[in-house]
Amino acid sequence: PEPSRLPAAGAPPAGAGGPALSLNGETLDEIRALQGEGEGNVLVEVKKIYLDSSAQLVAAMKEATRLGNSARIKEKAHSLKSSSGQIGADGLAAICERVKYAEFSSELEQLVGQIEREHQKVTTELQHLLEHEAA
Repeated sequence: PEPSRLPAAGAPPAGAGGPALSLNGETLDEIRALQGEGEGNVLVEVKKIYLDSSAQLVAAMKEATRLGNSARIKEKAHSLKSSSGQIGADGLAAICERVKYAEFSSELEQLVGQIEREHQKVTTELQHLLEHEAA
């Protein structure tokens, strides 16, 4: 489908008065622009890779939180920040950025919870986009 058929990031879904989307439409359009003629759908491939890798990073952060390993939390948050920024999940990337400044385990635990919730929103939106992009 043409990008115009998909909801613009930052806007509520059609017919919904819900919250703004977690994905940046401009970044999604930049990924779409990488599409070469006769190639597979670049956006679909990037999203699939992100969904797999980001889920592993969030799981590793949750485990590190349980173990009280702040260095591991920060390491995984840094990786998630980079990949999230590249796919347009700017809000998630911003929360991950805050992790490196957290000094106390209680702060880290709270941030990991925020990361988990925002990651779920991003995942839901990406899965919705994948359904439309692959069609």
